[in-house]
Amino acid sequence: MDMSNYLRSLYCFQKKSTSGIATLKPDMDLIHERLKVAQEHAKRK
Repeated sequence: MDMSNYLRSLYCFQKKSTSGIATLKPDMDLIHERLKVAQEHAKRK
């Protein structure tokens, strides 16, 4: 789906880990869920 006309903030967080660059799985799960909701919302418009 082309969402190029949209600007959305799906999730904001402050990365606190000083070791590693990976985003935690719970954070990624929340981001993916919010993206799915945003895509469904865009389809209805």
